This record gives sequence, structure tokens and C-alpha cells, in this order.
Amino acid sequence: MNAIAKAIDAINEAFGRVIAPLIAIITLIVLYDIASRFLFGRPSDWAFDVTKMLFGAHFMLMAAYGLRHHAHVEVDVLKRLLSRKSKPCLKCSVT
Repeated sequence: MNAIAKAIDAINEAFGRVIAPLIAIITLIVLYDIASRFLFGRPSDWAFDVTKMLFGAHFMLMAAYGLRHHAHVEVDVLKRLLSRKSKPCLKCSVT
């Protein structure tokens, strides 16, 4: 079982390192679309669809990496209101 967990962790690390730069590609496509829309008056037909698909892939492939490295956004409004005993229940329900 430990070997399986280590293999899954290695796969998640590899995906995280390979897929992370995809956000730069998404940003460049959006900047291209903004420039073509406002400078040339001709928005591209493909940029929105491509960025939507790439962002979906980025989100799905980076989710496990983000959880492992605690890189996700945490809103702690409820966490502050709860007692020390009920905080683990909240953490289990939202993770």
C-alpha cells in the first residue's frame, strides 16, 4: 500500500511540474485576444474556447498537487467561529 501511495505522489509531483507552466500559455492567449480585439478591432474566434479548455485541464491536473502542497485558497471565516473539537470535522468535510 505504501508503494502505491508513493507512486501516486510521484505522478502528482510530475503533473504539477509539467502542467504548472500551462498558466503562462493561457495568459499569453488571453493577452493576444485582448490585443487583437482592442488594437485591431478583430477578436479571435478561437481564443476563448482554447483558454476555457486549457484552464479546465489545468484545474483538474493541478488539484492534487495543490492539495498536497497546501497551495489552495482557504477561507477561514467559519474556522474562527468553531471550537477546537469541531475544526477537524469542518476540515474533513471541505477537503
